Amino acid sequence: MPASKSKIAWIASFIVYFLVMHAILIGSLSDWNIIGRIRNGLGIKNSELTSYYHTLLAFHLRIDPVLRQNTLVFIGDSLIQGLCVTCVADRSVNYGIGRDTTFGVLNRIRQYRSLNHARAVILSIGINDVAIRTDDEIIHNYNDIIRMIPGGVHVIANSILPVDEKECSLSARNNERIGGLNQKILSLTREYPNCFFLNLTSELVDESANLKAEYHIGDGVHLNTVGNLVWIKAIRKKLEQVEK
Repeated sequence: MPASKSKIAWIASFIVYFLVMHAILIGSLSDWNIIGRIRNGLGIKNSELTSYYHTLLAFHLRIDPVLRQNTLVFIGDSLIQGLCVTCVADRSVNYGIGRDTTFGVLNRIRQYRSLNHARAVILSIGINDVAIRTDDEIIHNYNDIIRMIPGGVHVIANSILPVDEKECSLSARNNERIGGLNQKILSLTREYPNCFFLNLTSELVDESANLKAEYHIGDGVHLNTVGNLVWIKAIRKKLEQVEK
């Protein structure tokens, strides 16, 4: 009988342990970033963190340790990657990676030690998230990104740029949703005294609220030289306002 009671007690303890661990795991997996960390820890590649992503990140990490103080740091996806950042300020660095997402930025931003002495961070990310994440997931990641940036460094969070829906191949990239996301990003930046929102939408759209054809390369998403000049001028102006 004692042995039987001991066995029952052991089984009961195991069941309680299993249920507790199951509850913890379910709670954890509701966080996309925890999923990513678990996948990375197990050596499972995330489809967003491509070989191209890792190659460019390796280049960035060779540059980052030698950046001088008060460098303007640009972080984002292909829209940033295609921007002439030295046209905004001579002492600038471009950490744009094509096809990047909020998850990708969150994965790499903590590795940029130069942020501790940056002049400011120019952040533009989110357009590639809209096809794979909910608004809440995007804003959750965006919030974590901002929290990774030192509180004494100004952050200019750019609005997700509008698209030309007539040319854009992904239906998830629509201006109604992008506009809603931008309102949420604006609200988020107001929670941080070092963050400022730059809304470029009105300067880029036509009368139908689409990205003007003369501002993109033909795919409805990526800005051409003329479009980038509009963006560059807007960033310069915002920097002047922030640094007064």
